[in-house]
Amino acid sequence: MWVAWLAVAMAAVTAISLVAIDTRVPPAIGGFRDLDPVWNAGISTLEWAVLLPVWKWAGELVLVAGMIAALAIPKWRDQAPAWLLVAAVHISSRYITNWIKAGTGRLRPTEWHGGDTFGFADGISFPSGHVAIFASVALPLAVLVPRLRVPMFVVIGFVMIARVVANAHFVSDVTGALALVAGLTWIVGLAIRPLSPSRP
Repeated sequence: MWVAWLAVAMAAVTAISLVAIDTRVPPAIGGFRDLDPVWNAGISTLEWAVLLPVWKWAGELVLVAGMIAALAIPKWRDQAPAWLLVAAVHISSRYITNWIKAGTGRLRPTEWHGGDTFGFADGISFPSGHVAIFASVALPLAVLVPRLRVPMFVVIGFVMIARVVANAHFVSDVTGALALVAGLTWIVGLAIRPLSPSRP
């Protein structure tokens, strides 16, 4: 249930950011730009963790292969719902994020120069693709393995901060991506719960 509340909270923050925060942040982060190598190195490391530099869909291929193996091998079958949760959330998050990006056409902070307050024109900034990619693995893992919650939230928080501080996204871009992933995690989790093996 906490995932549903996270989705609601992030959606509310996104709405507030669109109206009151987004345009104020880029001018205020100039002092942090000297840390760009740190943010970029962290993002690059995480990209390798999901095999993004190998092929943009390599991570999805691994997740689907793991899900099929869990279904095919009897002694692994009780792990199939977990594989299904991570794979379904990750793949759906990536596709839906791309559709929203194309539909909203939001400019990045570096492309936006005033005018339209919300920055919707011919860009691909909303929601953040990087946040969607990493949160859609980290959040389902946080649900499945409670002891991983803190490190998974650290990963999500780092990516959100890094993308804003690097001036690649507005605040609402990153919170909107997390709202999307949290909502999908909750919905897919509800759908998969009947498939989970019963515990004594």
